[in-house]
Order: sequence, then C-alpha cells, then structure tokens
Amino acid sequence: MAKLVKMVVNLAVLAALGWAAWYGYTNWVAASSGTSSSTDTGGYNCRGALARLAQDYECRDAANCTLSQEELAALREREIAIEKNCN
Repeated sequence: MAKLVKMVVNLAVLAALGWAAWYGYTNWVAASSGTSSSTDTGGYNCRGALARLAQDYECRDAANCTLSQEELAALREREIAIEKNCN
C-alpha cells in the first residue's frame, strides 16, 4: 500500500511540474517572442495591435465569420497605424 501511495504522489508531483512548465511556456516564452519591444513607439502598443490584427485576419479568412463594414474599416486603420508606429 505504501508503494502505491508513493507512486501516486510521484505522479502528482510530475503532473504539477509538467503543468507549471507548460504554463510558463505559454505565458512567458510565447508572449516574449515576436516583435521587439525595445524600440520606442511613443506609447503605441505594437504587440497588442499586431495580436488584434492577427485575430481579425483569422476571422476575415474563416468561412463562418463575417466582419461588418465598421470592423473592416477599423482593420484597415489598424494596418495603417501599425505600419506607421511599428517596425
């Protein structure tokens, strides 16, 4: 019985370590990759704008998603702002 409890505890610890590694990867490593935040953009959030633009592109390219004329205009404005403010 003690062997079984020890094995269950070891599996729980291993699962917790795996979860912590996955959480760290998805929240710190993935968030830090991509555009460089070292350049001064004058307060413009390039990373946020690029993330929103990627979501809009996914929606635009999906068959089950429709963007209104206002949303398409905002997408175009976001593209222009990104081109102007980001590398």
